[in-house]
Formats: sequence, structure tokens, C-alpha cells
Amino acid sequence: MSFPLELAPLAPLVQLLPDAAFIQDSEGRWRALNRPARLLLGLELGQVQGRSSLELAQRLPSRTDLFQLCAKQEQEAWLHRQAIRVEARLAVGTGERDLELTFIPLFGAHGRRDGIIGIARDQTQQVRTAAALRASERRYRDIFATNAVSIWEEDFSAARQEVERLRAQGVSDLRAYFHDHPEFLRHCTALVRVIDVNDTTLQLFGARHKEELLGPLSRLIAPNSLPCFGEQLIALMEGNDHYACETTNRNLRGEELHLLLRLTVPDYGNSDLVLVNLIDITDRKRAEEALRESREKLAEAQYIARMGNWERNLESGKTIWSDQVFRLFGFEPQSFEPSLDRLVELIHPLDRERLDRELEAAYGGDPYSVEYRILRQGEVAHLREYARIDRDRHGQPLRIIGTVQDVTDIRRSEALTERLGRILDRSPNEIFVTDAQTLRFIQVNRGGRRKLGYSLEQLLNMTPLDICPTLNNEQMEQQIRLCLEGAESITFEGEFERSDGSRYPMEARLHYSPEEQPPVFVAITQDISERKAVERMKAEFIASISHELRTPLTALVGALSLITGGLAGPHRDELIDIAMKNSERLLTLINDLLDLKTLESGKVEFRLHRHDLMTLVEQAVEMGRGLAAAFDVRIRVVHALPAAAVEVDGSRLVQVLGNLLANAAKFSPEGSEVEVSVERHGDRARVSVCDQGEGVPEEFRPRLFQRFAQADGSSTRRRGGTGLGLAISRAIVEAMGGAIGVEHPARGACFYFELPLLPE
Repeated sequence: MSFPLELAPLAPLVQLLPDAAFIQDSEGRWRALNRPARLLLGLELGQVQGRSSLELAQRLPSRTDLFQLCAKQEQEAWLHRQAIRVEARLAVGTGERDLELTFIPLFGAHGRRDGIIGIARDQTQQVRTAAALRASERRYRDIFATNAVSIWEEDFSAARQEVERLRAQGVSDLRAYFHDHPEFLRHCTALVRVIDVNDTTLQLFGARHKEELLGPLSRLIAPNSLPCFGEQLIALMEGNDHYACETTNRNLRGEELHLLLRLTVPDYGNSDLVLVNLIDITDRKRAEEALRESREKLAEAQYIARMGNWERNLESGKTIWSDQVFRLFGFEPQSFEPSLDRLVELIHPLDRERLDRELEAAYGGDPYSVEYRILRQGEVAHLREYARIDRDRHGQPLRIIGTVQDVTDIRRSEALTERLGRILDRSPNEIFVTDAQTLRFIQVNRGGRRKLGYSLEQLLNMTPLDICPTLNNEQMEQQIRLCLEGAESITFEGEFERSDGSRYPMEARLHYSPEEQPPVFVAITQDISERKAVERMKAEFIASISHELRTPLTALVGALSLITGGLAGPHRDELIDIAMKNSERLLTLINDLLDLKTLESGKVEFRLHRHDLMTLVEQAVEMGRGLAAAFDVRIRVVHALPAAAVEVDGSRLVQVLGNLLANAAKFSPEGSEVEVSVERHGDRARVSVCDQGEGVPEEFRPRLFQRFAQADGSSTRRRGGTGLGLAISRAIVEAMGGAIGVEHPARGACFYFELPLLPE
């Protein structure tokens, strides 16, 4: 049977006590026995556990007197709210013994009954010793010297005379006088003489010889022991031959001792000589203090963790809440009697059914965890409840023990994170948020996840080093240092590696946010593949343009210089022809540039008319044969489409086909053919130009129709061209409602364009 939560910390402490000790819960049921108690009572825990003293008095006839006395003293302890001690001779497991029983009531916050600690001290030996002392002084001395209890023999005669003088002066209320005149008590301690102590006392007080302790009591008594000393004087003056109290003192080493003091006036004719028994209860006091501190720390920990504990007795229906549970529900501690019905009233109506389901399932044997909402001070709060059911040895439910924790801040944080995630997901950039301490990702928006091919769960276990292979520890530390030193943001470039191992260039802007808890780094990145490609094409274009301009200009200037210098001689006409051809070459280059600019701006005016497609094809083929012949290449129409009508700008279409034929001729081997075919593809006509060259390099294919794109972009390439022809051709074809593309057969390349056919 499990302990109530408020008594659980006591169990190991009670086991450490040297005296017989037991624990009862708030309803008087026995919950624990330490080993000395089992030996003294002759009972095992299973014989008493879960039963009250009155029940045990009926069940155990041989212990009836013991348990009836316990039941009576338990009620006295609750009634007076203080420890109750009683001495009695009782039948126990070891026979009839003289016992001192102490019942210490434990109260929780606001007076709540938590339980009782009972301590049974077997003082049979002490009682027998006292009897023996009265019978024989010599025997008394022997026992006195060897007793396991600290025994003092003190002479109160001088102190008694001093108190009698007070009475003669009219002081009737000694207790009040002692309270108002502590100096009188200190004076009396100097009058009391310690005349003998036993060996146990020497050990208790750390003395090697009796002489260290004999003499005025004032040398040994601590200031906080004066009230107890005053009560001893009063007991003697009132003729009592017994008195007991708890007190504190210090041994000769200055260590504090908690003592149970019992004063006895021996029956041998001298009432001024008293025996004082001291029992060291320091361990018990420390256990009590440890228990108190444990309860305080538990309450403090629950307050900090916003968590409380509760218990519900399934037989009686009685429910107990810790102070923190009341606070979590928005009430002052112990401001009302908690119950299951009251709990259900406080829970949000939509969450009550879920709690009922969890409770029902818990009866099957499993602990449950359920979260529900409450309205606290006008705001919705989220509480999470964990609980389990305790059962008896037959498996019947006895009680439910649980905890309640406030998870409102967690849920608000999760909602805020979710909203932030949705906001970040709308960004066109990739956004990565990392913990500034661990550098692990704590948020990655949809763009970043999609770009890298990882799920959020995968990324939450990764750091930037896992996805940025070009970034090493030293570089990363440098970027972080710049942020921490106050840079508003820093920008750098690198490469990201996708989940499939492919990479792409990126630019990152890193920002440090120390105001977040925990502090975070925010990196906004973007794929700069296109920008890098454009930069590369621009570099290639500049090299190409430099070459294309420099070559004809050099030839043109050279020819004109010879002519104007009168050095042409018989080659004048030939030089003029060279100058003319190179001027035309320059003009073509400039026209290509202007055409592309005009086409991209959308300002070109197309004169669209109905044309016979084959007529335009044959015209372009005829115009291209001259250029093809220069490369020792033939152009042949291998398939025609008669009566195919299209609505196009005729000159522009001839320009497109001329570009395709010129490219095919330039990239064809000498002596080969360029084949032209015109075929129907559904409601469109396809015009194809196929060469027998080396084909288009695979890595270059994605950039074929981009501006300035050339497979060989160097200024030393064998074939001329600016890399604008295909870009211009695509713009023209698409402007006339068509499409342009390329196929890659086993040998060479087939460029084509398609145009809508007009009805016949």
C-alpha cells in the first residue's frame, strides 16, 4: 500500500530512528513500522497496515490494551495539536514492557491533517533500574554507572531555598516570574550542583572524566534551556516526583544536542536530590527538521515548476489538493473543499469528455495523462494532469494519486512558433533559425526544406555544417564572431548540399537576435545559381564580343589604312572587298544585339500574313547554301509539306531558319549534309534542321536558348558567333505563337520550331 505523498518523505527517515517508530495517515491508519517497532510489538507491517488502532484492538486480542491506548492518545494529539506522551506497562511481542509512547501530529498548510508519527521507547529497563535504586543504594550505584541512558544526580537544595524566599516575598505565580526575570533562573542554575554522572553521560557530552561535568549546572546548561529548567523548579516546588520535557544543550565540543529530559525524585528521603535522565533525540529532531525542509522544498519546487499534487480516496470520495493545485486553478490555497465534481465544473466543457475517458481507462490499470483547458482570471489556461490508481492486494482501486502542471506558456510558445513558421513559409527566400548555443536548427521554413529535400524533423537534428560542405568550423566561428561583436548582419556566399547529394550556390545573410530566449541566429539564403550562370555568360559574352569586334575591326582598319596610305597598289579592289565584308560582319553583330534588346522589350512590330511555309523554307535554304559551302557542307530538304499555310512575319521566319542553318553548317564536319524537313504534328507544322556534328554537350543543354550562351565561350573558339542567335530565334518564334526546341539523336543535333497551321 502506497504512502500519501505528504508522508512519503518520512518513510526512509523513520527507518533510521533507533527507537520503535510508526507512521499513521490522516485517518489514523497504520502505514509503516521500522525494524525496532516490529521487534518490540512482535508484529509485521502486513498485520497492521491500512488499519486503525481501534480495528487492531479488535483483531489482535493480545494487544488490545496497547492499541486502545494508541487510539485514545491519537485523538488527544489531534485535539491539542501537539505531541502527546504517555507511559504505560503494556503487553507487547516481547512480553509485558514499560513503554513511553509519543504521538506527534503532522499538519500541512492551513491546518490540514497529514498524519501522525508515533515513537515507542521501551523504558522497562529504566523503570526497573529506578526500583532497584530505591531498594539498594549500592545496587543503584552499579546500575547508575553502567546504564545506557545518560543519568545525572543533582542537588537542588540551594535553588529550592532561593525559590522559597521568593514565595515568602509574596511571589505566587512562579511561571510568570521566571518568564519576566530570566536572570533569576540563570542565578538558580549556578546554585544547582551536579554531584554525579554515569559513563553514558561522559560519552554524550564528550567528557573524559566526571570532574569535567561535576559542579554548578550553569557551566553546562544552554540559554535556550532556561524555560525547561524553570519548569523543573516548579515541579519540585509543587511536590511532583516526575517531570519530563524536551530541551536543547551543547556538549563540551560545542555541538548542539536535542535531549529528552526526565526528572525523578528518588524515594529515599531527600527531596532535594534528583535524578535526571537524558535521552539523545538529536537524530529524531534532525529527521523532523529534514522532513520540514523537504516539505518546504517540495512546495517551493512545485511553485517554481507550476505543478501541484492531489489525491482522491475512491472509497470516501475525499479529495486533497496541495496549495499549488489551488493556485493553478486560480484560487487561494485551501479556500474550498476540493472534489471531483468541482474539478469537472472548472474544466472547459469541450475537454470534460476526454477526462472522463482517461479516468475510465485508468481503472483498467494504466496511468493516464490528459490535458485540458480552464478559465483562470478571465483567460484560458492549459493544464496537464498525470495520475495513477493505487490498488489493494486484491486489485481493488483505493485511491488516485496525481499531479497537475500548468503548460499554458508551453502551448502559447508552440502556437507562436507555429504562427512564425507559417509566416516564414510565405517568404520566397529560404530561412534558417538556429540556437545560438548549440547551433542546431530550431526552425526552417518551407522554402528551405523544399530546396534541400529534408523534412523539418531531419533538419532539427542538424547544424549548418551538415548542409554547407564548403563551410568549415573556422569559417563558421568567424561569421559567428562578427555577429556577436555587433555587426547588424553579415553576408557571405557558399554552397548547400541537398539530401540527394547535389549542390547549388547560395548567398546567406546572417543576423544575431540576442533578445530571443534562447538567443538565435537567423540566416536568410537564396539560390544564386541563375545569377552565377548570368555572370558566367556575361563573362563569356564579353570575351566573345571582344573577339567578334576586334577581328573585323582589325581587318577593316588594316585594309583602309593601306588604301588611304597609297599602298594598296593592284590590290585596292581586294582590300575594299575585305573592308566591306568586315563592315557587314560588324553590322550583323550590332543588328543581333539590337534585335535581342528590341525583342525582349516587346517593341518589335511583326507583320503577320498568310504564307506558304515551304516557300519560306526554300528561300531560307537557298540563302544559307552560300554559308554552308564555305564550310564544305551541303543543305538538303529531305521532307516537304506541300500546301502548308502559316500566319507569320515572312522575313522574321526566314531569319530564324537562317540562324538554325548557319549553326548547323558551322558545327557540321566537312563533306557532310544538313537535312531540313517539314512535317505535320497535329495542328502544327514542325520545321527541323539536323546536322551530323558532335552534338550539344550535355552540361550545356539547359542553357542553349539563353542569351550569350555558347558551348565554347572562349575568345579562341574555332567557330564565330555571339551566342545570341538562338535567343533571338526563340523570341521571334514565341512572338508568332510557336515554340522552338532541340532533340539529341545519337549523332549531331536536330533543332526545330513549330507553328500553328492555318486551315486550307
